Amino acid sequence: MTIPPRALDQQDAFSQVLNADRVGLFSDFDGTLTPIFNDPRDTVLSPVMKDTLSELSRKLDLVAVVSGRDLRTLREMVGLKSVTYVGNHGLEVRKAGAEQVEREARVTDGLLEDVEKGVAGIVVSGLSLEDKGMSVAAHYRNAPDPTAVRSALSQMLKSLAIDRGLEIREGKMVLEIGPGAGVNKGTAVDRLAREFELTGAIFLGDDVTDCDAFDALHELVRAGCLKGAAVAVVDRETPEAVLKKADYCLLGPGEVEEFLRWVAYESPRAAMKL
Repeated sequence: MTIPPRALDQQDAFSQVLNADRVGLFSDFDGTLTPIFNDPRDTVLSPVMKDTLSELSRKLDLVAVVSGRDLRTLREMVGLKSVTYVGNHGLEVRKAGAEQVEREARVTDGLLEDVEKGVAGIVVSGLSLEDKGMSVAAHYRNAPDPTAVRSALSQMLKSLAIDRGLEIREGKMVLEIGPGAGVNKGTAVDRLAREFELTGAIFLGDDVTDCDAFDALHELVRAGCLKGAAVAVVDRETPEAVLKKADYCLLGPGEVEEFLRWVAYESPRAAMKL
């Protein structure tokens, strides 16, 4: 696989984006701002990353964490009121400083129970289910044979998706079932970029669902709405599609932290305060 240029070596290119009048940073959460943990419930945002996001929210016009996590869990894990949160792949939104959730996903009644029954029926081990309210994620990272479990799990979820009129999303060692409704990370990025009248934007992401956001950002660039850059956060599990659609890359959350601290404290934007 061809890896895009390393973002830390392209400060001049990012300075052009950051010199725009109104700049936004969009970032995925798991695998981008934090490492991927074997158990999603163990995920922790480092104090340094949290402080950096807080500083960025003072320097940029928008800082948004755009995740497949449900909104409540995402807000608890990041814990910053100055950040805009987009949960469940765009189906939930809470803007920085807002007292109320702007868009909250409808609970898909009985979905968790249906998935639990389906898992019991295919008799697989090493699975953990994550209840996101309106969707359910099945993580198989800890399965003895991930390939076999993914195959059996995929067949079961496809059948369930057809019966309930739902969609399946796939990520790193996870399959997720829930409503699609024509909403994804890309539609969320497009909407927020236009609403905040951004003229510069960066998106950081590591998985297939982030490709929708990369596409949306590139479309805004082509339309002349803004200057932008899509950054792939790379590890040994990075899907090829992510590398193909990215303009630049960073090698894991460690380099993400280094890059974001450059944006916050050393880049042309660092001296600005909104």
